[in-house]
Amino acid sequence: MKRLKKILALALATAMVLSMTALSAFAAYTYTPVEAGATYDDQTEYFTDQEGTAYTGGEDGFEDAIASGLFTRTGEADEPVVDDPAPATPDNTKGSIELLQEPAAFKDAHTYNVYQIFTGNLVDGKLTNVKYGANYGSTGSSVPKTELDAIGTTDANARAFADDLMANNHAKLSGDPVAQLTADNFKAENLTPGYYLIVDTINGTLANGDAMAQYIVQVLGHVSIDTKKDVTEGGKKITSDDHPASEGGDANPGLSADGKTDNVSVGDKVNFEITSKVPSHATDYDYYFFIINDTLSDGLTLDPTFTVTASTKGALNSPADYVLYLADKYDTGNAYNTPDGSYTFQIALQDAKALAGQTITVTYSATLNKDAVIGDIGNPNTQNVKYSNNPNEKYEGEKDEQNPGKPKSTSTKPFGVTPDSVTKTYTSGIKLQKLDQDGLALKGASFTIEGDSINQVVKNSETFVAGDGEYWKLKTGAYTTDAPVTADYMEAITGAEVGDDGYVLWQTGDEEEKVTINSVDYRVVRANEAPTHILVKKNDMLYDSTETKYTKTSTETVESTTSHVSQNLPVNDDGTLNLEGLGAGTYTIKETVVPSGYTKASDTTVVITFDNTEKKFTATVNGTAVNADATTNLFPMDVINVAGNTLPSTGGIGTTIFYVVGAILVIGAGVVLITKRRMEA
Repeated sequence: MKRLKKILALALATAMVLSMTALSAFAAYTYTPVEAGATYDDQTEYFTDQEGTAYTGGEDGFEDAIASGLFTRTGEADEPVVDDPAPATPDNTKGSIELLQEPAAFKDAHTYNVYQIFTGNLVDGKLTNVKYGANYGSTGSSVPKTELDAIGTTDANARAFADDLMANNHAKLSGDPVAQLTADNFKAENLTPGYYLIVDTINGTLANGDAMAQYIVQVLGHVSIDTKKDVTEGGKKITSDDHPASEGGDANPGLSADGKTDNVSVGDKVNFEITSKVPSHATDYDYYFFIINDTLSDGLTLDPTFTVTASTKGALNSPADYVLYLADKYDTGNAYNTPDGSYTFQIALQDAKALAGQTITVTYSATLNKDAVIGDIGNPNTQNVKYSNNPNEKYEGEKDEQNPGKPKSTSTKPFGVTPDSVTKTYTSGIKLQKLDQDGLALKGASFTIEGDSINQVVKNSETFVAGDGEYWKLKTGAYTTDAPVTADYMEAITGAEVGDDGYVLWQTGDEEEKVTINSVDYRVVRANEAPTHILVKKNDMLYDSTETKYTKTSTETVESTTSHVSQNLPVNDDGTLNLEGLGAGTYTIKETVVPSGYTKASDTTVVITFDNTEKKFTATVNGTAVNADATTNLFPMDVINVAGNTLPSTGGIGTTIFYVVGAILVIGAGVVLITKRRMEA
């Protein structure tokens, strides 16, 4: 199993501050520099050589400075100093580090190695006489003041120091860790006061939903670190529609309780809501990309009016808070540019770090149009989120100044993309053909269709499996289509402008430093030059494997909604009538207007069913199975009218004769019956 190491935290354990405390017991001495440039600060009691290297205060620091020959010392060691307090007694209390909020589902996969960077004496709540620890530098030697000053007291400086320690697979660290935080309690105790670096070690690969994060904290006493194991989240639902209540009873009659499915007609407006959470660990990044992608099928026409809010901040405005990228056919001037690929729209946050931990909500509407797909293909609607996923990478320099909120197209940094959440709405239909007894098309009829339609919606949740696909797995557990880069190389570019970052070929006489890549010399571009190349850095160490690729697989669930169908429609001049947008159900089709000269056709019963496994419609017409048309996906049914032999109701000798003859027959029958009865009597 491969072991993935990533920085999780630089814990400045048990009263670790950067201030240094003077030990006044030695203040009675007088120190004289031997070499020019060497100095002694009687306030901090630091010795500095001519190159600026400082010797820590305290007895060992004084002895080191004298032994180096930089200073001479005169006076008595115990000579008291007026108003100078007695030296404080070092605090020998041991410290501890504990990780909190490690999810139970993931904890067995994590072991955290604790490396000791510096040690020292804890005096009056401050760390003094700072020396290199067991895993960094020359163990036991004093740490130069310049190195401590460079770390500073801010999170940013501490993180920069931690990044430097972890560079090149933490090559600056040495030896075994002094402690480990394991799944039993994620706690290390009896630690000597000092600075500690905590490295998360993973056996194998991260599980779905697991995450890595970086923390830079400065602590006093017991150190508690929240692992912040939240991940980028997202979801989409339908909130309402304007389908007439009279057709289905209640308002929004076809809308499911969970908002995943709806049942509407062509021309109805559907209102959508997207929710996506910015993870709280976004603050661990120098810049955090967070881009919401959405794709509507051709059967939905977008209304390009959006409302975007954050759960705490409230309303977000464009372009101050986010940038809208919109397909050309919908742009009415409120979009910044077109979206990537085939997306209908994208919303890119300008400062996602400022919204860490908040849920972003996007609402918009679309109208079902004449291009809605009938049959077994369905009408998909897809949404996902693209985001930064490695806190140890520097994303600030990856911003595309021409497309705010997005990374450069040439960026080699890996990004995470949430698996697509796809919904498909399935619908069917009937093609009615009106014919006469000779099989010829007949116009002039109208029909009513009545029944309960069960619309089938298949929700598709995608996961990734190893195979010959287009995705690569990152050590963070996310997937990307960006292939790993196994070695630095220069990529030629065109269209760059003066002022853009990049490189040009190094020429003899150039004063700039050479950058040699694949035996070719380059240099950084000058302020008055346009670059011809960009440096693509090796990044394969961020990938789980440079050989295994992944494909998306789908897990489907079927959801159903029911709505009542009742419509009266005339046939076209060619005798056809398409009844589209029908789900599974039983429908009765009645002729309400009969062509002149023809008898009324019998009622027809059509039963449409949907196979949840095969994602396929079948149908019967009056109990006989029919196949859907290969082109239209509509189920055919013929309605035949027969011409009637109707006699006139008024006037004409024929009717008179008919009535007279009929009367004679009736009278004659009476005579026979009476005679027969009399004869029997």
